[in-house]
Amino acid sequence: MKQINFEKFSLILLVLFVLVCSCKNEQAQKYQYNIDRTDSINVLIKQVSLAENTYEKKQLILSNAYNLSSKIADDSLRAKYLFEILMSYYGLEDYRSFNKLNQEYLHLGIKLGDTLKIADFHWNKASYFVRLEVLESAYIYYDNAQKLFKKIGHKYFAAKMQYNMSYVLRRIKDYTRSEIYAIKAIENLQGLDKKLLLYRCYNHLGLLFNDLKQYEKSIS
Repeated sequence: MKQINFEKFSLILLVLFVLVCSCKNEQAQKYQYNIDRTDSINVLIKQVSLAENTYEKKQLILSNAYNLSSKIADDSLRAKYLFEILMSYYGLEDYRSFNKLNQEYLHLGIKLGDTLKIADFHWNKASYFVRLEVLESAYIYYDNAQKLFKKIGHKYFAAKMQYNMSYVLRRIKDYTRSEIYAIKAIENLQGLDKKLLLYRCYNHLGLLFNDLKQYEKSIS
């Protein structure tokens, strides 16, 4: 029987112990690093809403926040902050930066296999085209978004997209389809406690009937 070399065995155990401790320490440092980074991003994003900061300073703040977010290893966490940053750009009416980061957000959504994030991309893209007054393109992206929201069973967001589609169609004087999507939105809102959107849908139908000179329907 081969005799065990206890000295050699002890050395192997020691090496393994050091390696395990080293890996755990590295993971802990990485986790702490992400926490510190996200804390910094939260602080920066809050500063964008401060009235005393100039437009140029807000742009610089968002640029710094984006640089920090791009170094986050966790894709889900990075997507979360990327969304907040791009929406902050939208609030500043910097639609070029908003659109650019929205494209990056789509790539993360696809990578994560997250239908909600992909739907949000289409919603954002539609909003971008509305701001540019490219309404036919806005309609297409709202339609893409509503299909994805329906796919994951999000009736409220699907209804919201249908209302937006109805709004855009009325703007381009496609009154028949505008009426159809307003009614679809109302149907999707049944059973949901979303009174404001429901009111907007009915109000929109009233405006449509007025456009069509169907005054009796408009009043009712």
